[in-house]
Amino acid sequence: MNTTRDKVKPLRIMTPDGALRWIRSQPGGGVSLSAAALGRVFGMRPRRVGRLLREWERRGLIERRGKLIRVLGREGAANVQVSLHEEPNTAAIPTGSSQESRQTDAPRLGAAVGLNAVLLMLIGAGLGLIGLAMNVQFAVSLGTSRSASAVFVMIGIMIDAIEVVGLGAMVSLWRTGSKAGAVSLSLVWIAAVCMTLIAGASFVSVQLSEMAAARNKIADVNQGVAVDIHRLVAEMDRLGPAVPATDDDVALARHALGDAEAARDRECVNVGPVCRSREDTVSARASDVRDVQARRAATDRQASIRSELAALRSEQAARPAAADVDPAAGFISGVVRRASLGRLALTERQVRYVRVIGLASFPPVGGLLFGLGVGLWTAVVGAERGQRGGGGTGRGT
Repeated sequence: MNTTRDKVKPLRIMTPDGALRWIRSQPGGGVSLSAAALGRVFGMRPRRVGRLLREWERRGLIERRGKLIRVLGREGAANVQVSLHEEPNTAAIPTGSSQESRQTDAPRLGAAVGLNAVLLMLIGAGLGLIGLAMNVQFAVSLGTSRSASAVFVMIGIMIDAIEVVGLGAMVSLWRTGSKAGAVSLSLVWIAAVCMTLIAGASFVSVQLSEMAAARNKIADVNQGVAVDIHRLVAEMDRLGPAVPATDDDVALARHALGDAEAARDRECVNVGPVCRSREDTVSARASDVRDVQARRAATDRQASIRSELAALRSEQAARPAAADVDPAAGFISGVVRRASLGRLALTERQVRYVRVIGLASFPPVGGLLFGLGVGLWTAVVGAERGQRGGGGTGRGT
């Protein structure tokens, strides 16, 4: 009877038939090993080995006394009904042409699963790089000097590295049996994910706030231009359709005033009716000068207003149109309200919160996808090795 643990060496994955023949081939027709040790010999998990042993014992193929396992009959185990998976239900082990067909389809299935694993790792790495860029930009904004910014950037890079590769490392540690290390690394990974979420949410919030501030500034400038245009148009209407006057008109009016004053001075040596007539003429000419000067000022002001209006309207046409600060938030809020028939009132502020959380959550999802890809890839590689080992073992037995 084989009871030496040092003789237990990891072999290639066996079939149930090969496993039973291996037990029968040991000295005394049996072994004294635990299910875990037999699992290492058979290339199976202990749970599957336990189901095999229970099935063999039920069929009267083996006898179990504690760890002692002895084969009773000499017939083969090709008809033993044991599941190839971890479910408790049993299924017939394929033999003959069905087994050859499954072996033929296995490489195709393994290639497809391997491709999915590679794609998951690439997508996870891409999301991790996006998160790294977000964290680096946010970390730079935290530093008050170049050296402080560099320190924050290095911290962000290390956190993102843990977040991306941590889950894959956890999977590898767990599969190799180092569960304590996997649990410890999981705590570090969770902390890194939380820090990445905080940094991502901060980055997204700052960017959205700056976008809103820029749109508000555009709206304020456009509103100021519109107010100036309205003021100038009102002033133009207040001036009315004044008769235009030129510098020549002003000169002629002043010349006429001078002539009237000279005539008054000649006639008013002695005050009389003629002198009073000359005084009236001077007053009229002075009034004409003032009227011409007023029309001249109005003409100049109208020309200035037209020039300012042309410049403002040109600026208004060249500037971007004022848009809502966040039109998407209003649209989503309206869609949710109508879709729920008014039962769910989602405000624009709540929509912005959900958007920030969603955008900040995708980089940490990259670490999850990368870890799943690593786990799937290692499973594919292990299955391929097991398939090759199982084929060799079956031929050897």
